[in-house]
Amino acid sequence: MFELHHTDIDGVACYWVATGRPTLAAQLIFRQGVADEPVHERGWLHLLEHAALEGRGGGALQVNGSVSLLHTAFDAHGPRDAVVDHLGHLVDWLSRPSLHDLEHEREVLRAEAALRGGPVVRALGWRYGAQGPGTLSQGEPGLGRAAAEPLVARAARVFTRQNAVLVLDGPPPPGLRLSLPEGSLLPPAQARPLEQPTPAAYVDEGGPVLSGTVGRSLAATIAVEILQRALHDRLRATGGAYAPWATYERVDRTRAVLLGGSDVLPERLPDLVDTLLSMCTAIDTEDVPGPWLSEVLQARLQGMNDPLFGPALAVRAAHDHLDETTVHSHDELLAELHAVDGPAVRDSLREFTGSLLLGVPGKTTWNDQLPMLRYPIAPARAEGRTYRSADWPADEGTLTVGADRVELRVGAAAQAVRFDDLAGMLTRADGSRHLIRRDGWALFVQPSAWRQGHRAVAALDAGVPAYLHLPQPPDPGLGATRMPAARRWWLGFRRLLRSVAALWIFLLAMVTVCIAGLATSNGLLIGCGGFVAATAYRELKARRARPDIAYDET
Repeated sequence: MFELHHTDIDGVACYWVATGRPTLAAQLIFRQGVADEPVHERGWLHLLEHAALEGRGGGALQVNGSVSLLHTAFDAHGPRDAVVDHLGHLVDWLSRPSLHDLEHEREVLRAEAALRGGPVVRALGWRYGAQGPGTLSQGEPGLGRAAAEPLVARAARVFTRQNAVLVLDGPPPPGLRLSLPEGSLLPPAQARPLEQPTPAAYVDEGGPVLSGTVGRSLAATIAVEILQRALHDRLRATGGAYAPWATYERVDRTRAVLLGGSDVLPERLPDLVDTLLSMCTAIDTEDVPGPWLSEVLQARLQGMNDPLFGPALAVRAAHDHLDETTVHSHDELLAELHAVDGPAVRDSLREFTGSLLLGVPGKTTWNDQLPMLRYPIAPARAEGRTYRSADWPADEGTLTVGADRVELRVGAAAQAVRFDDLAGMLTRADGSRHLIRRDGWALFVQPSAWRQGHRAVAALDAGVPAYLHLPQPPDPGLGATRMPAARRWWLGFRRLLRSVAALWIFLLAMVTVCIAGLATSNGLLIGCGGFVAATAYRELKARRARPDIAYDET
C-alpha cells in the first residue's frame, strides 16, 4: 500500500513516502538527544535547536523542533518552495551557528522548563540516576554554563551529514540542498540502569507509576497497550481512577522502558500497592487475555493501513537508519505484526515485571511489600573541616568537607558525595550548593544552615572541578530558616536529659543485677534488671544512629 523510497541529498540519507498532498512535510533528524548529554551540558542541544529556529516560519510555513532521548529533530510543513528555502537556511545556520542572543534564548528555555516534568521523567531518574536517559530528570542545569564556543563545537559534532536523515511525505523537490559538513554517525551509548534491587519501590509526588526495562520489539510496543488495559481493569473499572496511561520510551539501540500509571482518589491509597502488585503477579503468571490482544492487533493493523501512516513509515525507517538496523518496508512490517502472538507479548511483560520500579504517592499505605529505595547511608569517612549545625544543640548533625568528598553526618553514619562521582554542582548567588551524584542522589548545602557555612561553601567550590559548577538563577524558596534560640537550647537540653537518664538507668540496672545475684540469687529480679538495662542500652544506641536531620533525596 505504501512504497518506501530511499535516496540521498548532498550525502544526507532521505526516506520518503508519496502521500499526494499539495504541500510538503519535512523532518530533519540528527542522532543525538538528551541521553547523550552529561548533566553539566544538559540543555545544550535544546538551546541550539531553539536558536536555530528563532525567527523562522510564519504564514503558510509551520516550523518546530524537538529534542527527545535519542534524537534532535527539525520539522517543517507548508508550500514546497517555502520548505526547500527553509531547509537551506536551516542547514546553513547549523553549519555555522550564530549565537548573538544567547542570554535571551537561555531565559526562554528556563521559563519553558518550569512547565515540564512528570512521572515518566522522574521514573527514568530513579532507574538511571543522573546519567544516560536519567539526565532527563535533572532539568537543564547546563544552560547556565553554555557559552558560544562550546556550543559551536557541539553543533559541529552533531549536525553533520553522516549523523542526519531527512524524512519527506513526498518526492524531494528540485533545488533541495542540505549543505551540512562532513562528520560521523554518533551511535547511542548503552543505557545502564543503577545497581539497585528490582522489583523495588520509591515515593513519587504524583499518582502511582510502574516502569520496567524491555527489549525493543514490536511485541513490546503491544505490551504497552496490554499494560494500559490491565491498569484500566484494576483501577478505573473498579472506581477511584480516571485516566490510566502507558507509554514506551526507547533508551538505546536495543532497550526501552515500558511505563504505566494513573491518577487515583485518596480512598484507594490504603489498598493501592497490593492492587498494583496483584496486577503485576497476574501479568507475570497468566496468559495475555485473548480478546485484549486481538483488539490491540486489529487497531494496530487498521492504523498501519490508514493513508496517514505513510509519513510514520518513513520516520520509522529514518530511526532504523540512525540505529544502523534493518530498514523494513510496509509489507515487512505488516508481516511482523501478523506474527506477533501472546507468548511474545507475555515475554515482554515478564521483562517488565522482573525489573519493576513502583512509584507510589507519599500517603499510600505501605507494608514493606517491596524494598524501598532510599539515600545510601555509610560509615562516616571524610577527613576535613567539620561544621556544626546552626540549630545546635537541637540539631546534632554536622557537615564535613574533605579533600575528596563532602558528608552530612549523624553520629557515625553519613550521607556522602565523592567529588569524583559528581554529575554536577548547582550553584546560586545566595551561596547554596546542590551536589548531584551520578546515581541521582544529591546533597543540598545552604551556608546559613551551618556555623561558618560560607567557609564550607568555599571549600566545596575549591574541591569540585570548575566544569561541574552549574550556575542557576535565584530560588527564593531555598532559604534556610533557623530555630528560635530558646527552642534550640530547650530541645538540646531535653536530648541531654534523656541521654543522661538512660545512662543512669542502665548503670542502676546493672548494679541491681549484681546485688541481686550476690545477695539473693533471685532470678526474677535479675531478669527485670537485665530487661531494664537492655532497654536503656537500646535507647542509647538508637539515639546515636537516629537521623535527626532531613536529607535532600531528589
